[in-house]
Amino acid sequence: RGSSPAQVRLLDDGLPLDEAQTGTNDLSLLPFERIAAADIYRGLVPAEFGGVGGAGAVDLITRGIPARGYDLRLFTGSFGDLGGRLTVGSTAAAGHRSLLATVHGRRIDNRYWFTDHNQTFHDPTDDVRRQRENAHWQEWGAFVRGDLAVGSLAGMVNAGHFRRDGGRPGPLGYTSEHATVRHQRTDARLRLARADGKLALDVAGDRVEQILYDPLGEVGFDPPGDTRSLSHDLYARLVAGPVADLATFGSWLPDGSIRLRLGADARGQWYRQWFGDDSEPERRRTVVSAFAGLALDFYRLRLLVAPAWRWQRVEDNFPPVPALPWLPELPAVRHVQEDASPSLAAVWETLPGRIIVEGRIARSVRQPTWIELFGYRGGVDGNRELAPERINSWDVGARVKLAGGAWQLRAALFGLQTDATIIFVQNSQRTSKAFNFGRTTNLGVEIEAFGRLPGGGQWLGNVTWQDPRDAGLDPAYHGKELPFLPRLQVFARLSPAWGRWRPFVAATYLSANYRDRYNQPIDRAPARTVANLGLSYQWIGGLGGRRRETTVTAEAVNITGNDVYDVEGFPLPGRSYRLSLSWR
Repeated sequence: RGSSPAQVRLLDDGLPLDEAQTGTNDLSLLPFERIAAADIYRGLVPAEFGGVGGAGAVDLITRGIPARGYDLRLFTGSFGDLGGRLTVGSTAAAGHRSLLATVHGRRIDNRYWFTDHNQTFHDPTDDVRRQRENAHWQEWGAFVRGDLAVGSLAGMVNAGHFRRDGGRPGPLGYTSEHATVRHQRTDARLRLARADGKLALDVAGDRVEQILYDPLGEVGFDPPGDTRSLSHDLYARLVAGPVADLATFGSWLPDGSIRLRLGADARGQWYRQWFGDDSEPERRRTVVSAFAGLALDFYRLRLLVAPAWRWQRVEDNFPPVPALPWLPELPAVRHVQEDASPSLAAVWETLPGRIIVEGRIARSVRQPTWIELFGYRGGVDGNRELAPERINSWDVGARVKLAGGAWQLRAALFGLQTDATIIFVQNSQRTSKAFNFGRTTNLGVEIEAFGRLPGGGQWLGNVTWQDPRDAGLDPAYHGKELPFLPRLQVFARLSPAWGRWRPFVAATYLSANYRDRYNQPIDRAPARTVANLGLSYQWIGGLGGRRRETTVTAEAVNITGNDVYDVEGFPLPGRSYRLSLSWR
């Protein structure tokens, strides 16, 4: 919906993942072999997620525990892709105790061919075919989860470790063919809750270490050698959710129920960086918040009204980092900001089982990140005067269910406005600085459809049209389209079921979009269509006996070989192939 990456909150089973330094997460550095699904929240971040405001959220849901058994998956593909995952689970007969363990690994060469446009996308005569170098990586991870229920209490504890080692290729024109990066993350979580869900306590923490090995000094302005960063994150949240009938508060009230969600959370983040033997001062950020939400469910009216409110306080206290290595450090600066984020949602079932009308309105805040406030040695000059981004969003839509829910259609109109939008501007030959430059707006329409096919197949599709604009006061950019946001996006997938065979075809269309704020025609990414084909065969028994389920899947990804890249200097591969075997 036109939001920036820093405005979208990434969560792991409802707990925040975004790190304080950049305010975002690199999705490629998350152990996705743990993940079973993702819940997407558009336009707002639910208050019960605590002190994490923004324009939307992605909540990653970890794999559940099977009653008893295992799930083995082996896969291979183009560019030297090879890996596997093994999950073993066990649950006691009464269901009060369960345990899950997952191990996974993967490696890839990533020596793919691409078209080097020489940053002249308007002139194909100087295009050259090149092969990507130093883009290899290998990773492995392990994850353990245990659940225990005793009386009215339920507990869950998990722990995991993830490590990735790989090359650091750099952008075209500034390649770093000898630099490599190691990333490793260790995390753990404890959850205690009442079985009825009326009270829950979560405590989680992680340790993330990243090392850049740059023996020839090919990266940034730092001298040759190693750059190491270490961060720690500790988080705790307490939520209470009592439920009562509306009649408890007065017989004159209509039939219904009221659910109150109250909570508070606290988060501490610590970050330190070393350049060789030289250590930067430790950076610290503390966030505390309180939140409350109501769910008023009027049975006879088939109406649900859900107001919510969140307050948070953010404090940073450390010296600004010099943008260039030879500049001196400045005195420490204490940075404190408070804000409140209200929201309101309503859902009305106008025709039972057929038509649902819904709407939301929300105001939220995106706090500046450490890099934006205090800079980064490597070319980023901090700006301690930055104000938080103010985000206002709304949407209204309807859902229609046909054939008992076998076919569904949803349409929504949405709007998003951000004030005091933060962007980076080059302020010298070698440095950039973040500024609040004004307002951005977006207005759009989303249409989604889903349907089941005979035999267990399905089809689905969605269309999003949007008009993201710069509405700031600078006349050079006012009214221009925001970069990297196609106006039209279309996705469709068809996956019929023919006995044991499951073929599928999927296609994505993105309209042309600008790569710069000024909207230069010569710097416009062309429209593109990416299509995928796949076929799987599934049978019970076969490899291992009648209680085994075996699936073989073959895929052709991006069969049109489209390798248009939006961000200059970072090429993408074209066509690729994958083959996997799943045995459970």
